[in-house]
Parts: sequence; C-alpha cells; structure tokens
Amino acid sequence: MKTRLLLIALVALALPLRAATPAEKLLPSETLAFFTVPDMNKARAEWKKDPMTQLWNDPSMKAFSDKFEAGIRLHLLVPIEKELGAKLEEYTDLAQGQLTLAVLNSPDPRAPFDPHGVLIVDAGNKAPALAGKLGELKAKLTATAKPHKIQTVRGVEFISMGKQGKGGEVHFGQAGDLLLVGDHLPTLERVIARQGENPGPGVGENIRFATRQGAQFRDALIYGWVDCEPLVKALIDGLGKNMPQPSPENPMAIHPARIANALGLNGLKAMAVSMHSSPEGGLAEIFLDVPADGRRGLFSLLGTEARDSAPPVFVGANVSKFARWRQDLPRFWNNVTGMANEISPFAGAMISFFEGSVREKDPAFNLQTQLIANLGDDVVVVEQSPRGGNKLEDLLTSNAIFLVGSPKPEAVAKALRTMMSVTGNEPQVREIEGRTIYSFGGAAAGVEDSGPKPRDTGIHLAAAPGYVAVGTDLASLQNYLRGAKNEGKTLKDMPGLAAAAQKVGGMNTGSFGYENYRETMRGMWQTLQKNPNFINDLMGLGGVIKKPKAGTDVAWIDLAALPPFEKVERYLYFWVYGMKATPEGFQIRYFGPTPPAVPKK
Repeated sequence: MKTRLLLIALVALALPLRAATPAEKLLPSETLAFFTVPDMNKARAEWKKDPMTQLWNDPSMKAFSDKFEAGIRLHLLVPIEKELGAKLEEYTDLAQGQLTLAVLNSPDPRAPFDPHGVLIVDAGNKAPALAGKLGELKAKLTATAKPHKIQTVRGVEFISMGKQGKGGEVHFGQAGDLLLVGDHLPTLERVIARQGENPGPGVGENIRFATRQGAQFRDALIYGWVDCEPLVKALIDGLGKNMPQPSPENPMAIHPARIANALGLNGLKAMAVSMHSSPEGGLAEIFLDVPADGRRGLFSLLGTEARDSAPPVFVGANVSKFARWRQDLPRFWNNVTGMANEISPFAGAMISFFEGSVREKDPAFNLQTQLIANLGDDVVVVEQSPRGGNKLEDLLTSNAIFLVGSPKPEAVAKALRTMMSVTGNEPQVREIEGRTIYSFGGAAAGVEDSGPKPRDTGIHLAAAPGYVAVGTDLASLQNYLRGAKNEGKTLKDMPGLAAAAQKVGGMNTGSFGYENYRETMRGMWQTLQKNPNFINDLMGLGGVIKKPKAGTDVAWIDLAALPPFEKVERYLYFWVYGMKATPEGFQIRYFGPTPPAVPKK
C-alpha cells in the first residue's frame, strides 16, 4: 500500500514537469510555415529585461507612454474586444507554454495549393481557466443571438463564427491544454490527430528543418521555419495562370516560366529565423537554405567571398553607420545583365540603347572597358551622425557616402560623369584637396565651401584613393575627401566591436555592418520633439497613409511629451550585422550587445 501511494505521489509530482510538445511535433509534414514562441513565460521574463522595454518603462517616459498605451487601447483594442465580447489580455495571459502560428497546405500533393492558418496556444496549468473563457464566449454568443455554430471534431468542441466559405469562418476549440484557432476544421483536425498515438511524420522529421533545429533553434526565444519549395511552385503556377501569355511573334516578350528560373527561386529550399537572448545581448538570425550547387539568379548576386570586411582605417569611431560588402563587381554586373536577359532580351536591348545614347555625346565611350572592367571588389558605406534639425525633411536627409572600389577610380569617375551627362545637364565642377567633385542637380551646386552646410537632392561624385565616392550630401563628401577628424580613433578599434562581430561570424566573411543606434536615434528624437504634429503631417504623404477624417484624434501620440534624449540614451547602444555564405546556404545575423549602463540579465 505504501509503495502504491509512493508511486502515485511520484507520478503526481512528475506531471507538472512533463515536457510540453513542441510545435514541430504538433504540426504535420505538409506545414508550409510556422513561427513559435516555445515558452511564453520565459519570453515574458526576457522581454521585461530587454533594454528597449526598460526604456519604455523608464519614469521619464511615463507622460508619453501612458497616453500612447491609452490611445492604443481605445482606438485598436476596444473595438476588437467589443466584437469578441471579451478582453484580449484575459486570453493572452493564459499562454503559459508555446504560442505558435502556422500555415498548412493540403496533405494531398496532387491537390491545388490551399493554405489555411492555425493558432496554437498552450495554456498549461491555466487550462481550466481557458475552458471557462470558452464557456463564457459560448454563453455570450447565445445570449446575444450572434450567429455561431458548435461543431465537434475528434471529441473537441469548436465554436465557429463568421460566414461560411474560404477564410470566412473562425473556429475556437480546446484540445487538452491547447487552445486551437483556425479557419478550416479539417486542418484543425490534422493538428488534433497528432496528439494521439502513431501520428505519422511531422514537420520535425523534415531533414531541412532538423538541420536548422540543431544549428539554430536550440534555446531560441522565438523561431520559425518556411518550406519554400511548395511556395515557389505555387508562385510559378500563379504567374503562368495570371500573366498574359506572350506572343510568339514578340522576341522581347517576358515568359512567366522564365522569371522564377532566372531569379533562381527554384534554388531556395527553405528559410529559418530565430531570436536568442543572453546577458551579452540579443541575437537574430536568418538562414536561407540555398545549396551551392543550385545557386543562381538573385542568390548568385547575394553570395560573397570570405574576404576582409572590417572597417578600413579611414573609418572613424564617430560614424553612426558603416557597411562593407566584398563582391567582384564586374562579375556581379555580368550576373545582373545575364539574369535580366534571361527574363527578357529587352533588358539587353535597353542597355545597348543607353550606351548608344552616350556615344552620341562621346563616340569613344565603351561601357564595358571604361566602367565595368575598372570596378573592383569592394563597396563601403559610411554615414555620420544625423544632424537633427527643426524640419521634418531633416529626418529624410542622408549624409551617407558610398565608396565603390576600383583600381582606376579616376577612369570610373570620368565614365560616370559621361553617362550622367547624357541628359544634357553638365555637372558643376569643383576642386578640393586636389580632388575633382562632379555635382549633378541640387541646390548645393552653387554653394561655396565656406557657406552654410548644404542639403540637397543632387548627386556628387569624386575619385579618391582606391574608391569612387558618391553621395547626395555635398558637405559629407567634402569632409571625406579632406580626411575625417577621427581624433586618432578608428571604428575597427572601438571597444566591444570585435567581440560583437564574433557573434555574427566575424569581420572576414565578406559582408559586415555596424550602426550606432544611440546616435541615429538622437537626431530623430530631437527632430520629433520639435515637430509634435509629425503624425498628422505624415498621414496622406504619397497616398501611403490615408489622411485622418475631420475630428479624428491622434493627440494620444504626443511627441511633445517625449523626455530629453539624455534621460533615455543609456538604454541605446549599437548593433552589428554579418552575412556568411556556406555550401548549405546564407547565414545572416544581427547582434545588439547589452548597453554598458543597463544591468546584465
């Protein structure tokens, strides 16, 4: 008797410790894509410690954040809650384990492409509360006579609301500890079936998923996986059905079947994303599963060779942004034109037409020998800290300088000048530090070096040692040619950069980037404070966001209530980026180290 009681006690103690079934075990093999938070309690704890969350909760932000959160609740959440008849937070608080959003296709490979969505929420020890909430929902729907149905699938009761038809109905049900929501009962049934014995192969058995699970998903706060092969096939089929069929008599016609092949989309097998958090900082990773033997089109352009991509010595520690991309530029050009010609010979004809137009101005001009052949294998982008200002256009002003590597920069600059002069607009020419600057368009063309710092939309270019420098901000280009005042400090030697770079693959992968997020935010923050009507002014811009109706209140986005930037700058630091090509695909990583002034987790 004592032995039996002991066994029962041990089983009871073990039940709360059972390992929750992960998303890849619950989802069938025909899953097209899914994104999951494996443990919502762990994620909540990590998000609470995140520097950006701490910034939002800083006492100095209270005047702004309280008004903003109240506005979100009033204008976004309350209408949804009225429709559902329940408070959303009552349901979101029920998530104790995983929260998974998935898209499933038909299990029949011969069937038409027919995706359906599924939401899975593990309520864990709050499963009884979940059952109570669903019971309340059913009672409210009945009491208010709102159209709904109660349907049972494999012993699970679902509340179905909405109009019948594809995507019209939404079904809510509880299977054990899991809340299941979807738009297609047969799809939900396949998820329920996987909770039983002998469920058959799931997405976890897919070899491409399994590879990323071991290499990328372990201990991730969030991860997701996309099976790209059926999606690419559906895209190709859709192009064939919806695009006009080309005329056989038109040699320049675009053939739908050629597009995906030329772009190399058939080589994209899968995509994986993940986010990790540690005391050192946050790491985001994207992996494109494109095996080297099937890499062409866009993916042949994306690939870089493992070369030095560290900041050159002329890049000072005071820059706000830096990026370096090592690519054989003549080969890159040939791949671009080859891809375009494969889609349609019209692309090649346009290049020939343009070159002919340039030759009318300069009969000796040759695009291949004067420009393409003189390009190198290095592209560098450098941007100084935003100036900030009192005008909204200050937010859109970039002082970035693009440096294109070349063994003959003077020849490349001359070729670009010739090409840009084809419209008949001759450049303004000026000399600085023995270098010639060609300026096309923009108000800065007539500004003297000693005058006010210009801001314009012109294009300025000049040859420099090993590079051709191009930018839209004349003052920044002039400063680069003079030599930046780095006070002896280079970006490469900045404390913490080398350690952060190792998190993204190092600075020898051929692609590396950096942003001082504190400095890029400083100018934006101060400009927004000086323009409290920014949101109203933005709405209607370019027709992207509709202008608010008369009487619409957006005062809850009170930019004037933002505190001085110095109150929150300690929460901001920098992040780095790196991309590495491997035989299996492309690894793209972003890492943001924890700011020194923020306590480590």
